[in-house]
Amino acid sequence: MSPILANLVMEDIQNEAKTEFHHPPKVWKHYVDNTFVVIKRKYLKQFFNLLNSIQPTVQFKQETENDGALAFLDVKLTRESTGCLDYTVRRKPTHTQTDT
Repeated sequence: MSPILANLVMEDIQNEAKTEFHHPPKVWKHYVDNTFVVIKRKYLKQFFNLLNSIQPTVQFKQETENDGALAFLDVKLTRESTGCLDYTVRRKPTHTQTDT
């Protein structure tokens, strides 16, 4: 039940942010309580503050790309020189390969 409720809350926050913010993200994806957005850097702080003001009991934390790459869930997203996003499966250091 928790993932369903989390998705509903995130959809409400997303809809409100899209209507209130004049420069919405180009991309907005979420899975339960993980959110990925592509937005111009000059609007990032303002957008982040808006997200945290919509529902005070839900507070977002921010991670920005490092050397053109960002981890989201089990995927490493990389911004190519063309502006396109590329992805690879990201394995955590504790991952152990098992044969089943």
